[in-house]
Amino acid sequence: MVEVGAAPSRKSTVPILVVWAVSASCIAVASTIVAIVLFVQTRKPPISQSTSSSSSPFLELQESSIPGRYKLVEKGQVSFITLNADHTFNAKDGRTYPSYRWEILHDGLLIVWQKSTSRFDSIESPGVYTGVKPNGTVFRLEKVE
Repeated sequence: MVEVGAAPSRKSTVPILVVWAVSASCIAVASTIVAIVLFVQTRKPPISQSTSSSSSPFLELQESSIPGRYKLVEKGQVSFITLNADHTFNAKDGRTYPSYRWEILHDGLLIVWQKSTSRFDSIESPGVYTGVKPNGTVFRLEKVE
């Protein structure tokens, strides 16, 4: 017989610890599954983003229409560059470097210089592209016939 006020026996605490461990493990597994499901759902692009990219005029732009001589206007200064068919380009001084590249993106025309990039995200008319730098500076690329 157990006396009142005596310490509980070791046999009565073991089932309580086992039940606690099993329930804590089940809760941990369930919360991990919920976290993974929520993370995967947030990684899917919203419908509005996927439909807006399909209406980009750059998706319909033919790569063969890009090569040629262009006037680059930025901060009131005019210079000329030549975009080549092999996705390289010659700068205003006629030089070309391995890092000088251009690409058509799904939402713009990208020009990669040695230490910077220029992204033209708007087509004003055929052969005329504009972009805005993070500081608000507008720049323009116009094809010269």
